[in-house]
Amino acid sequence: MRISEQQISEIRNLANISDVIGQYIPLEVKGRSVRAQCPFHDDHDPSLSISTDKQIYRCFVCGNAGNVFTFVQNFEKCGFVEAVIKVANFINYPLDISLNELLPKVKSEHVSLHNVLNETVNYLSFQLNAVDGKQHMEYLNKRNFTKEIITKFNIGYNGLNNQLSKFLLLKNYSEQDLIATNIARLGNNNLYDVFNDRIVFPIHNEFGQVIAFSARSIRDDQAKYINTSDSVLYRKGNVVYNYHRAKDACKKNGFVIVVEGVVDVIAFDRCKIENVVATLGTACTIEQLKLIKKLSSNIQICYDGDKAGKNATYKLIQLAKENNIDIKIITNNTQYDPDDIVNKFGPDELIAMSKKVYVDLEFTFDYLKDNYNLENYSEKKLFTQQIENEINKLKDDYDRQNFSHKLYLLTGYKVNNDQNNNQNGSYQSNDYSNKKKQRNDYNNNRYKNNDYQNNNYNDNGYRNNEYANRLNNQSNTLKDGKTKAEYEIISQMLLSKSACEVFKCKLGYLSSEITQKCAIIIIDSYRLHNKCLIADLLDIVKDQNCKELLLYISNDETFSKEYDELLLLGSIRRVKRAELEETLLKISEKIRKLTNPSSCKELLIARSKVQLELKEYINEEN
Repeated sequence: MRISEQQISEIRNLANISDVIGQYIPLEVKGRSVRAQCPFHDDHDPSLSISTDKQIYRCFVCGNAGNVFTFVQNFEKCGFVEAVIKVANFINYPLDISLNELLPKVKSEHVSLHNVLNETVNYLSFQLNAVDGKQHMEYLNKRNFTKEIITKFNIGYNGLNNQLSKFLLLKNYSEQDLIATNIARLGNNNLYDVFNDRIVFPIHNEFGQVIAFSARSIRDDQAKYINTSDSVLYRKGNVVYNYHRAKDACKKNGFVIVVEGVVDVIAFDRCKIENVVATLGTACTIEQLKLIKKLSSNIQICYDGDKAGKNATYKLIQLAKENNIDIKIITNNTQYDPDDIVNKFGPDELIAMSKKVYVDLEFTFDYLKDNYNLENYSEKKLFTQQIENEINKLKDDYDRQNFSHKLYLLTGYKVNNDQNNNQNGSYQSNDYSNKKKQRNDYNNNRYKNNDYQNNNYNDNGYRNNEYANRLNNQSNTLKDGKTKAEYEIISQMLLSKSACEVFKCKLGYLSSEITQKCAIIIIDSYRLHNKCLIADLLDIVKDQNCKELLLYISNDETFSKEYDELLLLGSIRRVKRAELEETLLKISEKIRKLTNPSSCKELLIARSKVQLELKEYINEEN
């Protein structure tokens, strides 16, 4: 099913770009100004500007820019159609096409493996409800796993005596496929089930395809939990449990809760909290963290309250900081995991706990305090230095003063906040030189990359062409008056259909190929839709240079933001005058090179006409 241009336009117009981007990254809203740290480069100062009026965004450091669909494409690294569907889902716009229809096709060599896994899920579900699974079903019921929960999470039972392997072999699946999916292993020349006599929880990838299992034993003589070993379909460090189910709930609620294991996710679900995923253990990887960030930029960690859980939370905080990802902490002081909390104290206890969300330094402060002996001078000093280092990284004045005061009350050490402000000036200052340095450093680094070690890009990372060096010029000056005038004409045409009529009547052309293309695109937009919105053009325009120029003109503060016919006519005159001056130079150069006077006669007459016409423009301007 194809998405029509009308639907695309409606979705884009209904979606507030700030709301959508705010689902991915934290925003700073000050009046009409909306800014954020750019997720497309290592940004430490809000460099991403979002225009809710124009429904576009632009980073003035790395140059990444576009409309709401562009942002989703770049952030999620997905195609245009998928981005449109994701935005449509966010605003609850009805479409006849779903993301499931865009699922990547299974590789031909993996088809049989997926078939084995799907067959396994069905068989184990049947086994749980059969006589052999009675004891394990009773255990689940005792733990308050309802029929609805068991069905929703496809929970099953892998029986004794390698029944699963025998069943799959009878269904003509090969031993190689069973071993490749880690459902079975080969021992003493016999195939045996990996998850013998265990409750089994299927693990899906982000597209909802079964790729592995986590299995729990109810016996005391076995390891409590075991998971599928890494396989061609499954890499534990790259997978987040419940991702496919939690997507909609995360977007709806505006945040995602991260827990350790499968049963923790289900515990929250039993409390009607569905925006929860698990890292399948306590060692979260950067790949998992990036995947989680796609669900929401508001990440809340709720690991277990025991020592291992707190250690893992601290490590995750450090990992997030290293990768410029903001996280918050749901502090679990009960010594129990979420499943135990619900079973011992009821759903209300977990719900109440989940609402107590703290910034990461609050957790870090208490965590380090418990790990140092503050009665010992050396350890107290190390604790103080470590906390001071964290305070120095804070961007907010209130946070710095708050934690500085907390550190003083505990240790007697007073952090110099004036010094902090100096050290952290780059976080708060809007000083142009800092922005320029950041932009130049970024562009210099990206030019050193292999992708830019060719002649297709200039030092600013843009494609080489006649206007590229001006596109990202933060000083907002254009030495070429003609180019400035042509840009102003484009700016006026973007603002009003009347400007297009004046342009066609008074000038009708622009000298640069790229500005001429932009003019035609704008005129066509008014002709076809009777309007011209920059956010719409970004989906229509295929030429990247045109996109960059339109975004630059639309965002640059030196161009008028309201239609001004006098300004437009003045710009047209400047273009005409520049054309005449260029023509005059060319004629004069030809005359200079000729030695035969008779040959110069026509050129002299032509030069005289141009000089008279040029004089008229000069007189008009004076």
